[in-house]
Amino acid sequence: MDCINFNNLDLDVIDKISNIIIAFLTLIFTIYIFVFTTRKGNAQLAKDRKTDSLKTIILEHNLKNLFSFYENILITMAPLASRKHSDFDKQELNNQLQNDLKDLRLRFTDLLLAVDGNLYENVKKCSDVLIDILTEKMFEENINLQNKSDYDNNIIGSISQSKTEIIKILYEYNS
Repeated sequence: MDCINFNNLDLDVIDKISNIIIAFLTLIFTIYIFVFTTRKGNAQLAKDRKTDSLKTIILEHNLKNLFSFYENILITMAPLASRKHSDFDKQELNNQLQNDLKDLRLRFTDLLLAVDGNLYENVKKCSDVLIDILTEKMFEENINLQNKSDYDNNIIGSISQSKTEIIKILYEYNS
């Protein structure tokens, strides 16, 4: 049986080479961890900066325009609860809703485009859908808006749901 005979010098060389390899791998692993955590930190920092910009530039100064939009819609739709209106009167109310929507876009929604295109589209879609729903409900012959429960369910409920949805969209963007 052949037996390999290592002397102390050979074992010492093998020990030093293995220590060098371990040190080299440790160095590479350390560099990898550093680069990975730095990139992750930079991505989080960019997201935080974007969120802070949204809060500071847009929401703090212009969120009142969003709430004003919903108040104006409630005021515009209020006459429907008191008496039956002609189609001409309803068209005038619908024109006012369209003007309120344009005003919201100019004062609030368009500003979101500077922050995030998807955020802008989601808020715009939600407000557009509200005006479409209100228009449909206003001209629907089967709905008696002079009845308080019908008015509350169809008009107030739709407005409240839209307002909640937009606030949810804004909150989820900040999360």
